Amino acid sequence: MQYNYQGAPGTDFGTIYGGGQPFIAADPTLKWIVNNPTTRYGVVSTATDAQVAANPRSFYPVTCKVGADGLFICSTTFNRSFNTMFSCGAYMYFGMENWVQAGCIQVKFKLVNTTYA
Repeated sequence: MQYNYQGAPGTDFGTIYGGGQPFIAADPTLKWIVNNPTTRYGVVSTATDAQVAANPRSFYPVTCKVGADGLFICSTTFNRSFNTMFSCGAYMYFGMENWVQAGCIQVKFKLVNTTYA
């Protein structure tokens, strides 16, 4: 997933507080997935439920809940050891906490606004 990390307004994400797939706020049908992961990491993308269903061996849903501190706690059906988001330039990756790649840093997402539907 490409996103703005330079401090300017970027893409707003939403999630279900009790747990669910994060999504693009402007289009809730586009939910976070890991696309074609390796055993240690995968690129975070967005896809609809229909796209995930049509690509069961390459698109894996990312689900998150919000911890007491407001931080997202995420996992994926592909590899339950994936527990850390990384920023690698303008792209997000999801993988194992001990994955190391030049130019990548661990990032955390925190709930900053709550809207009730």
